[in-house]
Amino acid sequence: MIHVLILDDDPFFLRTLTRSLQREKTAQFEVESATSADRARVVIMDAAQPFDVLLIDNRLGPGDDGITVMKDLLELSPESGAIIFTGLSEPEDGLRAYENGAFRYLSKPFEDQELIWLLHEFLESRDKVYERDWFRILAETYEKMEKSRAYAEVAQFIVDGAIGLGFARARLWAFDTDCRVMTGLAQSGNVGLENFAEISSSIADSPYAQHVLHSTKPVFFMGRELGEACFERYLDEKEYPSPTGEWVAIPLWSGDRCIGKLALDNAEDPKILRTVQRNLLEMFGRTASASLERAKLYEQELEQRIIEEAHHRRLAILHQASKEIVALAAESVDWLWHATLTLATADYGLRFD
Repeated sequence: MIHVLILDDDPFFLRTLTRSLQREKTAQFEVESATSADRARVVIMDAAQPFDVLLIDNRLGPGDDGITVMKDLLELSPESGAIIFTGLSEPEDGLRAYENGAFRYLSKPFEDQELIWLLHEFLESRDKVYERDWFRILAETYEKMEKSRAYAEVAQFIVDGAIGLGFARARLWAFDTDCRVMTGLAQSGNVGLENFAEISSSIADSPYAQHVLHSTKPVFFMGRELGEACFERYLDEKEYPSPTGEWVAIPLWSGDRCIGKLALDNAEDPKILRTVQRNLLEMFGRTASASLERAKLYEQELEQRIIEEAHHRRLAILHQASKEIVALAAESVDWLWHATLTLATADYGLRFD
């Protein structure tokens, strides 16, 4: 669904263009309209979802022209694109429109299909920008994860990378081997959740975690459509508002086992994720899973090596001590017992009276 706002002081033009967009078969348009700059501001601020495109007539009657109004509206809705309608005798306005942030300008009168083509071009261009920016951020995150061998550090790189993608809050949960309990692993952007690593919850008590367990792909939700999240029961809603827009829970799989989930939201900002972003999040989840498992395996192997090295050192000490005991035994039985008890006390923590 493509969310469009038309600003024009001609009611007849508004109705005509709205019907044309709504009848278009190559895309689904959700159209809202305004006949004044003030009304357009109200519509943008009250919108449940951000507008994809603003279509603005440069001639708006008394007051500021459409290009000036466009600058204000883009500040209110920075993720929107804008197309300015100009007159045939106003080529200089087209240049002004570009200089002030418009994607394109279109001279009136125009064919409906010409506008449709421009809208599709804008959407494709925007997706390429999202893809380019996200690829760059993800590549930087992947590089950090690959260089790290510390499990906790990799976890923090994952949530920090999600914030870099533009999300307001990121929470990384680890599941136990039976997928019954989830424990906070790392978080970023969650004011009031500084103790996240101390939080554990039953997965059976979380409808969102249940959905994740039954999916190998990111699961998207709108607000708290399944009720509050389990960890929110212990938080003040004023200090930690629930997400109002679309958010995502990304399952982290290792083989045939779900090892955790990555939850990303935008707090009270009602953003909508684009198709290209959804696809990249799936790839992000796979890489995050692999990096976490690699770091965990490295730490386990390191711990095992430390244990084995300590065992080998102990055997070497015992071997050397046994040779010395044999030598002492040849000289004195008393020295033999003294050396044996000293060795046992030092190496095994035994106590003798």
